[in-house]
Amino acid sequence: MNFVPEGDLTVAVPGAAAPKPSADPRRALDTLERVLKEIRLGRSRTQAFVDLAERTDVSEIKSFVAALVHADRLGVPIAGVLREQAAELRVRRRQRAEEKAQKVPVKIIFPVLVCIFPVFFIIVIGPGAIRIAQVFING
Repeated sequence: MNFVPEGDLTVAVPGAAAPKPSADPRRALDTLERVLKEIRLGRSRTQAFVDLAERTDVSEIKSFVAALVHADRLGVPIAGVLREQAAELRVRRRQRAEEKAQKVPVKIIFPVLVCIFPVFFIIVIGPGAIRIAQVFING
């Protein structure tokens, strides 16, 4: 497990920028590389991350940047902030998954009623209905 040296964000960001499975890993990598370039060119870490938050519409990134800026201003070790943010993001991801799982039964009702139940009733009730019809016809 890679640990971030206390207070060294320029070491942590390249590790976080390594390609991971996501919707568009190249875009995330480019965004983090841009932040690193801005820091190397002399912009303060705080300002570089605030600009990152302004460029994105992702609420998780905005809260992450707010926590980093707050930690940087207070002089809190960044490694602890990164751990807490990771734990918070895991909880949010789990909550979103649970919400989606709760919506599945509602979305399944229509296909079940339209596609599966009619076939089931034909298979179960069909032979009995044919026999009843034969009894009434033949008398």
